[in-house]
Amino acid sequence: MGHFQRLAAVVAATLLLFNTFAAAQTSPDSPQKEDPDAKEMQAFRLTMPKLDQFEIATNGISKVLHDHPELKKKINEEPDAPADSGDKGEHKIDRTAKSIEAISEISAAVKESGLSVREYVVMTFTVVSTLVMVTLKKQGMIAEYPPNVSHENAAFIEHNFERVSKAMAPLMQNMVGGASDDTKDQDGEPKKDHPN
Repeated sequence: MGHFQRLAAVVAATLLLFNTFAAAQTSPDSPQKEDPDAKEMQAFRLTMPKLDQFEIATNGISKVLHDHPELKKKINEEPDAPADSGDKGEHKIDRTAKSIEAISEISAAVKESGLSVREYVVMTFTVVSTLVMVTLKKQGMIAEYPPNVSHENAAFIEHNFERVSKAMAPLMQNMVGGASDDTKDQDGEPKKDHPN
């Protein structure tokens, strides 16, 4: 599983974490260990200038992966950290930031936006988890946001939902392998049975 698959797994784990906290709201006596990643995400403030930088960084990463398909293949072939390493002393934000820093082309694409790699990672996790909560609330699946969701960030996404979704699109496409991958065969040629 490569870095992008890991990022997708981390996002899924983050969403599970938020859903667990939402369910735990009904039981105020339940003890909860404060997760440093969740705390950092809650403290992060979304703004339009940061969203502009995020979109530049995400588009930059997409361009790097488009221009260097061998890089995406290399990233996806890298092995996972050992299963027993868990979160001992190093959390998901730390690990993801280190992984991105280790890939100079992707790290440079992020930094050209004006964001640090760590800011980009924290913002990615913050936007994805908050966007899901906003969507659940819009659909009536939750009445209130869990206490660990920043109400300021939720309000920002509520007011800028389409803009945030647009900024996230290239990242989500990379995380799931990209829609363009479904239209090509193993050699990168268009599939014969796919309408062009």
